[in-house]
Amino acid sequence: MIAQDMTTSTDKQRIDVKKKIIELGLVSEENSDILKKKPKNKVEWLPDEREALTHLYEEYQYERDPVALIQEKLDTKSRKKIVKELESLLGVRKSNLDVNRSIWTKDDDEELRILYEHKSETHTGDSLLDVIQDNIPKHRTIKEIKDALIRLRLRRDENSSDHFWTKAEIAVLSKFDSLSSKKDMILKIKSELPHIDTSSVIQQLVKLKKLGPWKELIFLLR
Repeated sequence: MIAQDMTTSTDKQRIDVKKKIIELGLVSEENSDILKKKPKNKVEWLPDEREALTHLYEEYQYERDPVALIQEKLDTKSRKKIVKELESLLGVRKSNLDVNRSIWTKDDDEELRILYEHKSETHTGDSLLDVIQDNIPKHRTIKEIKDALIRLRLRRDENSSDHFWTKAEIAVLSKFDSLSSKKDMILKIKSELPHIDTSSVIQQLVKLKKLGPWKELIFLLR
Protein backbone atom coordinates (compact mmCIF):
# COMPACT_ATOMS: atom_id res chain seq x y z
CA MET A 1 0.00 0.00 0.00
CA ILE A 2 2.86 2.36 0.91
CA ALA A 3 4.66 1.53 -2.35
CA GLN A 4 1.47 2.25 -4.30
CA ASP A 5 1.08 5.62 -2.56
CA MET A 6 4.70 6.51 -3.41
CA THR A 7 4.16 5.61 -7.06
CA THR A 8 1.00 7.72 -7.20
CA SER A 9 2.86 10.65 -5.59
CA THR A 10 5.71 10.35 -8.10
CA ASP A 11 3.32 10.23 -11.04
CA LYS A 12 1.50 13.31 -9.74
CA GLN A 13 4.79 15.17 -9.35
CA ARG A 14 5.75 14.28 -12.91
CA ILE A 15 2.42 15.56 -14.24
CA ASP A 16 2.82 18.81 -12.25
CA VAL A 17 6.35 19.30 -13.61
CA LYS A 18 5.16 18.67 -17.16
CA LYS A 19 2.35 21.22 -16.81
CA LYS A 20 4.74 23.81 -15.36
CA ILE A 21 7.28 23.34 -18.14
CA ILE A 22 4.56 23.83 -20.78
CA GLU A 23 3.19 26.90 -18.92
CA LEU A 24 6.67 28.45 -18.90
CA GLY A 25 6.91 27.95 -22.66
CA LEU A 26 10.01 25.74 -22.34
CA VAL A 27 8.29 23.02 -24.33
CA SER A 28 5.23 23.42 -26.54
CA GLU A 29 2.05 21.35 -26.08
CA GLU A 30 2.71 19.74 -29.49
CA ASN A 31 6.18 18.60 -28.41
CA SER A 32 5.21 17.53 -24.90
CA ASP A 33 5.75 13.85 -25.77
CA ILE A 34 9.47 14.32 -25.08
CA LEU A 35 8.57 14.72 -21.38
CA LYS A 36 6.86 11.37 -21.11
CA LYS A 37 8.43 8.87 -18.74
CA LYS A 38 10.17 6.10 -20.66
CA PRO A 39 9.51 2.45 -19.78
CA LYS A 40 12.11 1.12 -17.34
CA ASN A 41 12.78 -1.91 -19.49
CA LYS A 42 13.52 0.17 -22.57
CA VAL A 43 17.12 -0.30 -23.73
CA GLU A 44 18.75 3.07 -24.31
CA TRP A 45 21.46 3.80 -26.85
CA LEU A 46 24.89 3.97 -25.27
CA PRO A 47 27.28 6.81 -26.27
CA ASP A 48 29.53 4.34 -28.14
CA GLU A 49 26.52 2.99 -30.03
CA ARG A 50 25.43 6.49 -31.07
CA GLU A 51 28.95 7.27 -32.24
CA ALA A 52 29.03 4.03 -34.24
CA LEU A 53 25.60 4.80 -35.71
CA THR A 54 26.80 8.22 -36.86
CA HIS A 55 29.88 6.77 -38.57
CA LEU A 56 27.93 3.91 -40.14
CA TYR A 57 25.29 6.26 -41.55
CA GLU A 58 28.01 8.47 -43.05
CA GLU A 59 29.49 5.33 -44.65
CA TYR A 60 26.25 3.80 -45.97
CA GLN A 61 23.93 6.77 -46.59
CA TYR A 62 24.34 6.50 -50.37
CA GLU A 63 23.45 2.80 -50.51
CA ARG A 64 20.00 1.60 -51.53
CA ASP A 65 19.17 0.34 -48.01
CA PRO A 66 21.55 1.99 -45.50
CA VAL A 67 19.47 0.83 -42.51
CA ALA A 68 19.90 -2.86 -43.42
CA LEU A 69 23.68 -2.41 -43.67
CA ILE A 70 23.80 -0.55 -40.37
CA GLN A 71 21.72 -3.27 -38.73
CA GLU A 72 24.29 -5.88 -39.80
CA LYS A 73 26.87 -4.01 -37.70
CA LEU A 74 24.52 -3.10 -34.84
CA ASP A 75 22.74 -6.44 -34.67
CA THR A 76 21.22 -5.77 -31.23
CA LYS A 77 19.08 -2.95 -32.67
CA SER A 78 15.91 -3.42 -34.70
CA ARG A 79 15.37 -1.60 -37.97
CA LYS A 80 12.66 0.52 -36.31
CA LYS A 81 15.01 1.59 -33.49
CA ILE A 82 17.77 2.49 -35.94
CA VAL A 83 15.43 4.61 -38.05
CA LYS A 84 14.05 6.35 -34.95
CA GLU A 85 17.54 7.07 -33.58
CA LEU A 86 18.74 8.42 -36.94
CA GLU A 87 15.76 10.79 -36.94
CA SER A 88 16.42 11.90 -33.36
CA LEU A 89 20.23 12.00 -33.40
CA LEU A 90 21.03 13.22 -36.92
CA GLY A 91 17.71 14.68 -38.09
CA VAL A 92 17.48 12.14 -40.94
CA ARG A 93 13.98 12.06 -42.42
CA LYS A 94 12.21 8.71 -42.80
CA SER A 95 11.75 9.38 -46.51
CA ASN A 96 15.55 9.50 -46.91
CA LEU A 97 15.77 5.94 -45.54
CA ASP A 98 13.04 4.49 -47.76
CA VAL A 99 14.46 1.75 -50.04
CA ASN A 100 12.30 3.13 -52.87
CA ARG A 101 13.66 6.67 -52.51
CA SER A 102 15.55 8.50 -55.22
CA ILE A 103 19.24 7.66 -54.84
CA TRP A 104 21.79 10.46 -54.55
CA THR A 105 25.54 9.86 -54.83
CA LYS A 106 28.24 11.93 -53.09
CA ASP A 107 28.86 13.70 -56.40
CA ASP A 108 25.12 14.43 -56.74
CA ASP A 109 25.11 15.94 -53.24
CA GLU A 110 28.14 18.08 -53.98
CA GLU A 111 26.61 19.32 -57.25
CA LEU A 112 23.39 20.21 -55.41
CA ARG A 113 25.29 21.96 -52.61
CA ILE A 114 27.31 24.09 -55.06
CA LEU A 115 24.22 24.89 -57.14
CA TYR A 116 22.24 25.84 -54.03
CA GLU A 117 24.98 28.11 -52.67
CA HIS A 118 25.35 29.82 -56.03
CA LYS A 119 21.67 30.24 -56.90
CA SER A 120 20.51 31.16 -53.36
CA GLU A 121 22.34 34.47 -53.77
CA THR A 122 19.74 35.59 -56.30
CA HIS A 123 16.73 33.31 -55.76
CA THR A 124 14.57 32.25 -52.81
CA GLY A 125 11.63 29.93 -52.06
CA ASP A 126 9.94 28.16 -54.96
CA SER A 127 11.92 30.24 -57.45
CA LEU A 128 15.15 28.78 -56.03
CA LEU A 129 13.80 25.21 -56.29
CA ASP A 130 12.73 25.82 -59.89
CA VAL A 131 16.10 27.18 -60.95
CA ILE A 132 17.89 24.29 -59.23
CA GLN A 133 15.65 21.80 -61.04
CA ASP A 134 16.42 23.51 -64.36
CA ASN A 135 20.19 23.42 -63.79
CA ILE A 136 20.82 20.18 -61.92
CA PRO A 137 22.56 17.58 -64.16
CA LYS A 138 20.19 14.67 -63.41
CA HIS A 139 16.43 15.10 -63.62
CA ARG A 140 14.91 15.40 -60.15
CA THR A 141 11.41 16.24 -59.00
CA ILE A 142 10.90 19.30 -56.76
CA LYS A 143 10.09 16.96 -53.85
CA GLU A 144 13.33 15.02 -54.37
CA ILE A 145 15.30 18.28 -54.40
CA LYS A 146 13.52 19.48 -51.24
CA ASP A 147 14.22 16.21 -49.41
CA ALA A 148 17.89 16.29 -50.42
CA LEU A 149 18.29 19.91 -49.28
CA ILE A 150 16.73 19.04 -45.89
CA ARG A 151 18.98 15.98 -45.59
CA LEU A 152 22.03 18.16 -46.30
CA ARG A 153 20.70 20.69 -43.74
CA LEU A 154 20.54 23.41 -46.38
CA ARG A 155 16.78 23.87 -46.04
CA ARG A 156 14.37 23.85 -43.10
CA ASP A 157 11.82 21.09 -42.82
CA GLU A 158 8.51 22.92 -43.34
CA ASN A 159 6.68 20.27 -41.30
CA SER A 160 8.75 20.99 -38.22
CA SER A 161 8.22 23.93 -35.85
CA ASP A 162 11.52 23.25 -34.09
CA HIS A 163 14.71 25.23 -34.61
CA PHE A 164 16.57 24.16 -37.73
CA TRP A 165 19.73 22.65 -36.22
CA THR A 166 22.87 22.61 -38.35
CA LYS A 167 25.57 19.97 -37.86
CA ALA A 168 27.89 22.61 -36.39
CA GLU A 169 25.24 23.63 -33.83
CA ILE A 170 24.60 20.01 -32.85
CA ALA A 171 28.35 19.55 -32.33
CA VAL A 172 28.33 22.39 -29.77
CA LEU A 173 25.82 20.46 -27.64
CA SER A 174 28.40 17.72 -27.07
CA LYS A 175 31.21 20.05 -25.99
CA PHE A 176 29.99 20.38 -22.43
CA ASP A 177 28.95 16.80 -21.60
CA SER A 178 31.53 16.63 -18.81
CA LEU A 179 29.83 19.39 -16.81
CA SER A 180 27.97 17.90 -13.85
CA SER A 181 25.61 20.87 -13.55
CA LYS A 182 22.91 20.91 -16.21
CA LYS A 183 22.39 24.61 -15.59
CA ASP A 184 26.05 25.31 -16.35
CA MET A 185 25.86 23.14 -19.45
CA ILE A 186 22.90 25.10 -20.84
CA LEU A 187 24.53 28.44 -19.98
CA LYS A 188 27.74 27.43 -21.78
CA ILE A 189 25.77 26.26 -24.82
CA LYS A 190 23.77 29.51 -24.85
CA SER A 191 27.00 31.54 -24.71
CA GLU A 192 28.14 29.84 -27.93
CA LEU A 193 24.70 29.73 -29.56
CA PRO A 194 23.06 33.00 -28.45
CA HIS A 195 20.77 33.05 -31.51
CA ILE A 196 18.94 29.89 -30.34
CA ASP A 197 16.33 30.26 -27.59
CA THR A 198 16.65 28.24 -24.39
CA SER A 199 13.51 26.22 -25.11
CA SER A 200 14.96 24.92 -28.39
CA VAL A 201 18.26 24.08 -26.71
CA ILE A 202 16.48 22.08 -23.99
CA GLN A 203 14.28 20.26 -26.51
CA GLN A 204 17.32 19.26 -28.57
CA LEU A 205 19.23 18.11 -25.48
CA VAL A 206 16.26 15.93 -24.50
CA LYS A 207 16.08 14.49 -28.03
CA LEU A 208 19.79 13.69 -27.88
CA LYS A 209 19.21 12.16 -24.42
CA LYS A 210 21.69 14.55 -22.80
CA LEU A 211 18.84 15.61 -20.51
CA GLY A 212 16.34 13.24 -18.93
CA PRO A 213 12.67 13.44 -19.99
CA TRP A 214 11.53 15.09 -16.78
CA LYS A 215 13.63 14.56 -13.63
CA GLU A 216 16.56 16.64 -14.87
CA LEU A 217 14.22 19.47 -15.90
CA ILE A 218 13.05 20.14 -12.34
CA PHE A 219 16.02 22.49 -11.84
CA LEU A 220 14.47 24.86 -14.39
CA LEU A 221 11.54 25.49 -12.10
CA ARG A 222 13.66 26.61 -9.11
